[in-house]
Formats: sequence, C-alpha cells, structure tokens
Amino acid sequence: MFAARNDRLRSVCKLSLHDEHSMLRALIDNMPDFMYVKDIHSVYRGECPRGARSGEDSPEKLLEEPTLTFFPRELADAYFQDEQKRYAIRPAPPRP
Repeated sequence: MFAARNDRLRSVCKLSLHDEHSMLRALIDNMPDFMYVKDIHSVYRGECPRGARSGEDSPEKLLEEPTLTFFPRELADAYFQDEQKRYAIRPAPPRP
C-alpha cells in the first residue's frame, strides 16, 4: 500500500515538474531580452534563443561554457565577482 502511494506521488510530482519546466521554457524562449542561467561556476546552463550572444552563436554552443570563453579574463572575473555578490551565492568551490 505504501509503495503504491509513493509511486502515485512520484508520478504527480513528475507531471508537475514537467509542466513547470514547459512553462519556464516557453517564457525563456519568448523573452525579447537577453536571458540566461548560469551555475555557481559561471557556466551557462540555459539561455533564450534570441540572446545567443547577439546572434554570434547558437544557444546550444553556449551551454556548458564558462564566461571566460566569451569575454577577456578581466571582464569575466568582474562578471563572476558581481554574480557572487548580487545573488548572494556562496563562493564557488574549485571546479573538478
């Protein structure tokens, strides 16, 4: 009985998560402005198609790339420090 409830709850949660992901993706895909998601290492994890570095690259090329790939070190370091302060993210651990 417990396993059946657990499976039902898992199914409901998966559907809910899928719906939220779909809504978020629709929002990001239709944003007129540049919008992106980075992890605590400043690696791009998602971006709107229109924002792909002003048409220089496709969004797929940006995924998994650090800020340093697209900007000079001084600027990338400044962006990283700003992200750490602005979003109150704990200092990023070293990348493996």
